[in-house]
Amino acid sequence: MIKPAMPINEEDRLKALKSFGLLDSGYEEIFDNFVKLASEVCECKISTISLVDSNRQWFKSKIGLEDNETSRDISFCGHGILENDIFEVENAVSDIRFNDNPLVTGKLNIRFYAGAQLKTSNGHSIGMICVIDDQPKKLNNFQREMLKNIAKQIMLTIEMRSHLQNLENESARVDFIVKNAGVGTWDWNLETNNVHFDERWCGMLGRTVDETPQKLETWDMLVHPDDRDQSYIDITKHINGETVIYENVHRLKHKNGEWVWILDKGFITQRDQNGKPIRFSGIHIDITKPKNEEQLHQKILVLRDFFIKNWESRKTFFDFLLLEIMQLTESEYGFIGEIKHTAEGVPYLKTFSITDISWDDETRKFFALHAAQGLEFRNLNTLFGEVIKTGVPLITNNAPSHPKANGIPKGHPPLNKFLGIPIHYNGKYLAMVGVANARTDYSEKKLNDYALYFEVLGELIQNFIYREEIRQKQNEAHHESKLVSLGTLAAGIGHEINNPLTIIRGNLDRLLKRIDRQEVNDEFLLKIQSDMSKALMRVENLIKGLRTFSRKDTLTSENINVTDLLNETMDMLYQIYKSDGIILERKFHIDPATTFYIDRGKIQQVFVNLLNNARDSLEGRPGAKINVTTKIENSKLLILVEDNGAGIPKELQDKIFDPFFTTKEVNKGTGLGLSVVADIMRLHEAKINFHSSGEGTTFFLEFSQFKA
Repeated sequence: MIKPAMPINEEDRLKALKSFGLLDSGYEEIFDNFVKLASEVCECKISTISLVDSNRQWFKSKIGLEDNETSRDISFCGHGILENDIFEVENAVSDIRFNDNPLVTGKLNIRFYAGAQLKTSNGHSIGMICVIDDQPKKLNNFQREMLKNIAKQIMLTIEMRSHLQNLENESARVDFIVKNAGVGTWDWNLETNNVHFDERWCGMLGRTVDETPQKLETWDMLVHPDDRDQSYIDITKHINGETVIYENVHRLKHKNGEWVWILDKGFITQRDQNGKPIRFSGIHIDITKPKNEEQLHQKILVLRDFFIKNWESRKTFFDFLLLEIMQLTESEYGFIGEIKHTAEGVPYLKTFSITDISWDDETRKFFALHAAQGLEFRNLNTLFGEVIKTGVPLITNNAPSHPKANGIPKGHPPLNKFLGIPIHYNGKYLAMVGVANARTDYSEKKLNDYALYFEVLGELIQNFIYREEIRQKQNEAHHESKLVSLGTLAAGIGHEINNPLTIIRGNLDRLLKRIDRQEVNDEFLLKIQSDMSKALMRVENLIKGLRTFSRKDTLTSENINVTDLLNETMDMLYQIYKSDGIILERKFHIDPATTFYIDRGKIQQVFVNLLNNARDSLEGRPGAKINVTTKIENSKLLILVEDNGAGIPKELQDKIFDPFFTTKEVNKGTGLGLSVVADIMRLHEAKINFHSSGEGTTFFLEFSQFKA
C-alpha cells in the first residue's frame, strides 16, 4: 500500500476547504441528491461526497456506506485530489497502491473506485464526488463526463451557498454598523421627487417614518438656510457628472428645535436607456458630536490666542469673551465676572464685562457707567445670586416664575430663559457666567457639551488674576527701584538745584546794590532777567524730570519724542556725573522729531538705571565717559548706552538681568536695576542686549514701534 502524497499547495487548499464551513456539518438534502445521481449513472453500490482535510476524509453525503470518515492515509480520495482528471481504479486488488489497503481487504471489499475532483474557482481541490463497487469495473465516456458535471454542480452549489452566507453575514454586519453608527439611508426618485427616508434617517431627527413625508420638500424644509445653497450645488454637480460621488456637510433641524450636523453621501444608482439619472441613493451620518467638538476646540484655540495677545487689556479680553460665550450658548445678553467676598465673607460678583442689549436709555447709562468700573452685584436675592452663593449651575427656562426672579435689578431685560455657570479652576470657585434669552431653551446636555470650554475659561481667568497680581508686584518693584535711584541721585540733584539758586541770589544782590546807587538801566535789567530766567529754567527742567521719573504709575503708552526724553534725562544727571569726573556725551543721529510709542516714566527709568550702572562701573577711572547714541538701523530705533569701564566679567554676564543679583557692596545696590529694565522692555515688546569686554560695556535698546 502507498500513502497519498501531499499537494504542493496543501496549506492554501486546507484554508479554502475550511472557509466553506462544511466539515462536520449536518444533513442537507441537496447533497444526498447528488450522490444518488452519481450512483445511478455509474451503476455503483456506493457513492460519497468526500472532503479531504489534514488527516482524514470526511463524508458530507453518502449512499451504501455506514462510516462517516476514514483515515486520509488509506483513502482513495487522498490520491484522487492530486489528479487533474477522473481518478479511476478498475481493480484495486491488482493495483500496487491498494493491494493491502484495509478498505480493499476488509468488509468493504473495494474493487472499483472512480472519482471527480471538487475544485474551487481558485483551483484548490477540496475533495471528490466518487463511486465505489465490490466488483472490478470501467466507466464509459458518458459516465465519466456525467461524473465530472456532477462534480461541477456540487462545487457551484458549495460556492453559491458560501457566497450567499457571506452576503447574509455582510448584510447583518453592515446593518449592525449602520444601526449603531447614527447612519440613515435615503433613496430619491429624480423623476417624481419622492424620497424614501428610512427609520434611522428619521430617528436621528427625533421623528418616525409615519410623521416624515417621503418627499424632497421634507429635506428642503429641514435643512439649515445657511447650508441649503451649497447642498444643492453639490447635488447638481454630481447629477451632471462633475463628481464621482456626492458629498456634503449640512445641518438638519431636529424635532426639538436643535440643529443636527449631517455628513451626506450618495451617488446615482440608476439611469434610463438614454443614460439620464433617474435614481439617486445615499446615506446620512450624524456627525453632530465630532462637529461640535471640532468647533469647540477651534473656539478654545481662538480664545487662547486672543488671551495671549490681549491679556494686558482686561476690557478688550472680557468683552470678546462674553460675546463668544453668548454665541456659543445662543444667548441674547449676559455678563461674566469674578467672585469676590465682603469683609464678612459673603460672596458677590464683580463683573469683568456685561451687555446692555434691550435696556432702556436710563438703565443703559447706569450699567455702562458701572460696568467700566466693574459692576458689583451684592444683592443675592436673584437668579444669579443663587449661583454666586452655591457655585452650582442653574438652568431655568421659565425664569419669570422662578422664586428669586423678583431680585432682578430694575430696568434689566426680562430673564425668560436663564443659564448661570460657575467657573472653577483646581477646585477654586473663581468666576461666574450668566446668559439669558427669550427664545432658545438651555439644556443640561448642552452645558455638558461646553464643559471643556468653561474648564479652559477657568484656567485663563486664573492666569489673568495671577498676571494682574504679578503686574502689580512688578510695578511695586519698579517703583522701589526708582526710589533707590532717587536716593542715589539726591545729593547730586540738590547740588544741581543749588547752583541756579546761587545765580539767582547773586543777581538779586547786584540788582539791589545798583538800585541803591541809582545805576539801573535797561541793558542791565535785561541781562539780570536773562541770567535769572536761564537759572529758573534749569530748576524747572530738573523738577519736571524728577516728577516724571518718581511717579508711581501703571503702563500708559503714548507717542513720546525720543530726543526730548533723552535730553530731559541726561540734563537731570549731567551736573552730577560731571562732579564725579564723568563726561556724558550725546550722539544723536535721528530726526529730532522722531517719536516712539512708550510709557514715558518707565522708559525714563530704563535710561536712568542704565546710566547709573555705567556711572558705578566708571568710579575712580581716569577719562571716564558715557556715550548715548541714537540711530535707525534695519527699520528699528536703536539707543546705545556705552561706557569705557572695566566691563562685566564673563562668568557673571548670564546673571545680570536676574532679580536681586548685584556685584555692588552691601547697601550700595538692590539688584533690581537691570531686572526692572528687562521687565519694562518686555512690557513694551522691545529688546535689550549688551556687549561687554575689558574695554567697556554697551547696552543696546531696540524699539520697533516708532515714527521717524
